[in-house]
Amino acid sequence: MNSAASPAAAGMERRRLTGAGRRSQIVATARRLFAERGYDATTTREIAAASGISEGLIYRHFSGKDALLGAVIDDGIARFSALGPPAGVDRRQVPLEDLLLGLGRAFLAAVGEQLDLIKLLISQQHLLTQDRRFVEFIDGAASNLGALIDHHHPADDGEPGRGYLIARGYMGSLVALALLQHALGLQAVRPVDEGTYLRVMVGTLVDGLRPRGVRA
Repeated sequence: MNSAASPAAAGMERRRLTGAGRRSQIVATARRLFAERGYDATTTREIAAASGISEGLIYRHFSGKDALLGAVIDDGIARFSALGPPAGVDRRQVPLEDLLLGLGRAFLAAVGEQLDLIKLLISQQHLLTQDRRFVEFIDGAASNLGALIDHHHPADDGEPGRGYLIARGYMGSLVALALLQHALGLQAVRPVDEGTYLRVMVGTLVDGLRPRGVRA
């Protein structure tokens, strides 16, 4: 039996989508094509064809390709914003090692789901010089994590910004792992278990924050 949907069935499926659902579908398709082909080389006609809709329907939801790129970035920020412990949990009361492990697992999962977005942001950086929403979001996340690091392990000399720099380094190591292993193919050369990687990174980081006399 042929599992391919008939044109009529495909048309019914297209009609079932709500306006929000259609918009999400277009954004997801645009993100994939922008990452694969580059923003400049991708047309709204190609995005429409890959979405199974008319090009005119894209313009019902977006004013043009620039607006689509902005929506792709908004979607990425929204997904990363969902990271963190359940509502009502005071992060200051969570042991730093547990906090970093939990955030690391969630962050790696989000990066893995959005490698196309990360590659797009890197490859099309010249288009985003005026749109700093994503980097400002990352900066804010690093600032919040840095404040928690300083709360758990204040610098002996009161050095300002130490926690922020440590948080930036930790988050950068997670992005680098995802890009090297999956985007660049290092996983095929030397597989790395993400859980082991996190335990080693977090253990080293937390041990380095302890006073010298109490380090493991």
